[in-house]
Amino acid sequence: MMAEKIRGLNVVLLGRSGIGKSASGNTILGKEAFKSKKSSSSVTRDVAVESGRVCERWVTVYDTPGMFNTELSDHEIQKKYEEVFLRCESDPCVFLLVIKADRFTEKERETVKKIEKLLGDERLKYTWILFTRGDELEEDNMTVEEFINQSEPLKNLVQKYDQRYHVFNNKTRGHTEQVQMLIVKVLHSFSVFGEVLEKLKPNPLMRKTPQDIEPDAPADRLSSRRIVLLGKTGVGKSAAGNTILGQREFISVMSMSSVTRECSEEHATVSGRSVSVVDTPGFFDTQMRPEELAEEIARSVYLSSPGPHAFLIVFPVNVRFTEQERQIPQMIEMMFGQGVLKYSFIIFTHGDLLEGWSVEKLIEENCRFRDLVQQCGGRYHVFNNKDQNNREQVNDLLQKIDSMIEQNGGGHYSNQMFEDAQRFRREEEEQRLREEEQRKQQEERQIEEEIESVMKETEERVRAEMKAKAERMSEEQIQEEIKRVEKETKERIRAEIEAESERQRDEEKRRERTISGFNQFFSKYKQRFFLVASTVAVGSFVALGGAVALGGAVAVGGAVALGGAVAVGGAVGGAVAAGAVAAGAFRTAIVAYGNQRRLREEEQRKQQEEKQRQEEKERVRKETEERIRTEMEAESERMREKQIKEEIERVSKETEECVRAEVEADRSERERLGADRLSSRRLVLLGKTGVGKSAAGNTILGQREFISVMSMSSVTRECSEEHATVSGRSVSVVDTPGFFDTQMRPEELAEEIARSVYLSSPGPHAFLIVFPVNVRFTEQERQIPQMIEMMFGQGVLKYSFIIFTHGDLLEGWSVEKLIEENCRFRDLVQQCGGRYHVFNNKDQNNREQVNDLLQKIDSMIEQNGGGYYSNQMYEDAQRFRREEEEQRLREEEQRKQEEQRQIEEEIERVMKETEERVRAEMKREEERRGRKDKQIQEEIERVMKETEERVRAEMEAKRQRDEEKKRREEKQKDSCVCS
Repeated sequence: MMAEKIRGLNVVLLGRSGIGKSASGNTILGKEAFKSKKSSSSVTRDVAVESGRVCERWVTVYDTPGMFNTELSDHEIQKKYEEVFLRCESDPCVFLLVIKADRFTEKERETVKKIEKLLGDERLKYTWILFTRGDELEEDNMTVEEFINQSEPLKNLVQKYDQRYHVFNNKTRGHTEQVQMLIVKVLHSFSVFGEVLEKLKPNPLMRKTPQDIEPDAPADRLSSRRIVLLGKTGVGKSAAGNTILGQREFISVMSMSSVTRECSEEHATVSGRSVSVVDTPGFFDTQMRPEELAEEIARSVYLSSPGPHAFLIVFPVNVRFTEQERQIPQMIEMMFGQGVLKYSFIIFTHGDLLEGWSVEKLIEENCRFRDLVQQCGGRYHVFNNKDQNNREQVNDLLQKIDSMIEQNGGGHYSNQMFEDAQRFRREEEEQRLREEEQRKQQEERQIEEEIESVMKETEERVRAEMKAKAERMSEEQIQEEIKRVEKETKERIRAEIEAESERQRDEEKRRERTISGFNQFFSKYKQRFFLVASTVAVGSFVALGGAVALGGAVAVGGAVALGGAVAVGGAVGGAVAAGAVAAGAFRTAIVAYGNQRRLREEEQRKQQEEKQRQEEKERVRKETEERIRTEMEAESERMREKQIKEEIERVSKETEECVRAEVEADRSERERLGADRLSSRRLVLLGKTGVGKSAAGNTILGQREFISVMSMSSVTRECSEEHATVSGRSVSVVDTPGFFDTQMRPEELAEEIARSVYLSSPGPHAFLIVFPVNVRFTEQERQIPQMIEMMFGQGVLKYSFIIFTHGDLLEGWSVEKLIEENCRFRDLVQQCGGRYHVFNNKDQNNREQVNDLLQKIDSMIEQNGGGYYSNQMYEDAQRFRREEEEQRLREEEQRKQEEQRQIEEEIERVMKETEERVRAEMKREEERRGRKDKQIQEEIERVMKETEERVRAEMEAKRQRDEEKKRREEKQKDSCVCS
């Protein structure tokens, strides 16, 4: 019975105060409709009603005051509940008994009993348990099932409600899946009770509900079957669903674009059991984005809640296994988890095309299909969707599904499995993204390390060069040298002073002996020499004493000549001479250090001059090279212009000759074509594998020349040419391997198809591009004209026709309408000049369809000026393609070179910046060291000056002491003489 539209769905929230009823109402409506906050008393004191659109259905939510509300008596609460029941039950109504996912205490159990008493047995059929605080369960890493099993009273309650429960996380209100799942479960539960079925409204989540479905239980596990149909677009999923249900529930029409754009569920009673079927959009639907397609197909699990018993993966029996077919099981496992194939069946549609062939043989011939069937536990079935009255094929399928369920332990693929698979897929995707991010970071780190390595090597190289160019001493060495020089100077001066002191002591002893002898001599002869001594000695002493003070050499001579008086002068002169020697030695050290400094400065000056000479030499060399390069480029440009001019003249001459020859050849060809343009036709068949090219060739020739058999792999592996006389003219047809043949490499396939031009030498009159009339236009179909133009040149579509095979499937439909419905096919037909034709290869005796095709080809030839696609055109196309490919490779190479150049420039820039930075640092270091050297030099000079001054001062002080001593001795001597 067809469902009638309803005004909406009513949801009544029941339970204790403070358990999250208002928050759950806000979650369902997706907005802040009810007042919800933490409070020690009841927030909702009266019935609140809010509505909104939820899952494409108008939903009204009734928020009720909580049980054990201290501000309301039980009688008042009962009265309000009765008012709600009267208001809400005019439309389909569900009652949600809200329980916090916490401890199920005695107070909660008492609340449940009161609510059940108010509802009555009839309304309990439409009552669901709604657990709140689902976020806390997630934090505890616990499922709601584990929470229920922890409490025996709660477990009994859930069993009493026939497992009708759901869990909400009210903190993530934007998470619509939990609301969608609740609505789907509620609507599905309505199907148990026939009195509300009449009010259910078709919608994208559930178009109709069955009248006799039973919940899964061991006692009645054969009473229902839930099935999900999966497969590519256009393989016959909707038709298979109609065949299973035995009635036309899903839209299944001839179309070149996808008919099913969203999941839909239909129910029927099949052989006394309730069967629900979910139809899904096709894989590789070019009109939907991949993420939209995956999201829509995933909804099939919720539509078949609590989960499907079987996934039926649909393939046409005449399918050719390409890359897309290979990807389908991987996509299914990616969506539903790796264990999904345990619940999967392979369904082959178009069983009528077998015509006595064995499907087992077809599977055996294709190893990939054989592997797929084995992955599904060897489970497969064949459907003839044209014979829906044949219920035996459906019963056989259901029996096979029953056997599969027995093998799976009597269970089905559950929502929890899907959610686990989705969670695992998200975790895998997050892991992949993390690994991708880590890989990028690793690559960036390697690049940074490489740049750092280059910079470090450059810095070390520059430092080594700078160190080799700048000879200098380290600060420690300089300090050590200063200390060494100072130490040596002090030791040398000390040694000289000690030596001089020793000489002074010896001299003092001699002087004392001389004075003693002189005193004895003077005492003996004082009377005799008194006058002479008093006159001559004093004057001589004074004179010679002054001489001695001025020069040590004279003083020594005086000491020999005049005895004791002169000896005293010699002693003083010796002391002065010692000071002079010490000062001379210090001056020698200063002179030596100054000479060393001058030599170093001279060496630096010479190096600077040598560097300037080298720079000047390098500048002159660069200027010379630049001048020579400029002159050579100018000369090269003049030579190139001359060569280009000569080349233009040569090409112009050759072009003129070629044009003249082509005009002559074209005239001869036109004369030949005019003579026999109706005598022969050369045709080339192109298209995907398995579209009916070979059968179309046999239809044109009127006889079975090409191998055309039912197979899941490509039959035609190489080009072949056959001839026949058709309506009095010679017709040759070249059959080619199919595009996207997975058993041939792309370059082998292109090379083989290219041979068709030479087989139809001097060239084909028409290329017939073959598509089944029931084809769904996917990405592969879109690529075919591009591949043909790439092989034969952009002008090839002038010589092309679209041939639709399987014309018998139209069944009264107009091919023009099918083309009009699909803009991409319409564009393709327009690219071929609007030329197309329909073949029914099953009716090869119908020669009218062949004669019509040949007449259309004649018209096309007339439009093309009576010509055909020649070998020369193909060779030109190949040459142009090679040139394009070479140009592409050149551009790719240039791009790579440019990228490499940019990388090298970046490295060079980094190296240059590093070198400049290092040089600047070295320069600053050199200046700092220069300043340090200067400071050290000044310090050395200061120390040497201070040392010299100190020595001089000491020597002067000693001299003064000696003079003072001398004066005292002379005074004493004078005293002795006077006495």
